[in-house]
Amino acid sequence: MRRRRALDQGSKPLVPMTPLVDIVFLLLIYFMLASNFVTEQQLVVDLPQSRHGTGVKHAPVILSITSDGSFFLNDRRVEGDQLEKALRGLSEVSRERAIEIRAERQVPVHFVVQAMDAAKGAHFTKVKVETTLKGSK
Repeated sequence: MRRRRALDQGSKPLVPMTPLVDIVFLLLIYFMLASNFVTEQQLVVDLPQSRHGTGVKHAPVILSITSDGSFFLNDRRVEGDQLEKALRGLSEVSRERAIEIRAERQVPVHFVVQAMDAAKGAHFTKVKVETTLKGSK
């Protein structure tokens, strides 16, 4: 009977906080390291070379053009006649209004001009054409 009274009067079991804090920090470190190993799947394009290119951070909107004239907007296939409409939807979301065009080396120029024209029609203000530096391959 005395034991019950002793517990009822305020003697509570103690929970050690140090192991709990250690576990939280270990989980935090684990998730930080695991998130760095996530890779994005991107369409592989054989880019042309340039000697006078400048490095820029990647634009949030990427338009890839393959050698057969297919357009891929952020890795999603888009028909050429629907390109401006699809870009217009993305230009409203993009704060920078920047687009990066990745055209393969064998792409005819009129496909690149069509992509640039669609970007201009969709109100993109920064159009970047990605190339590789000569001698980097």
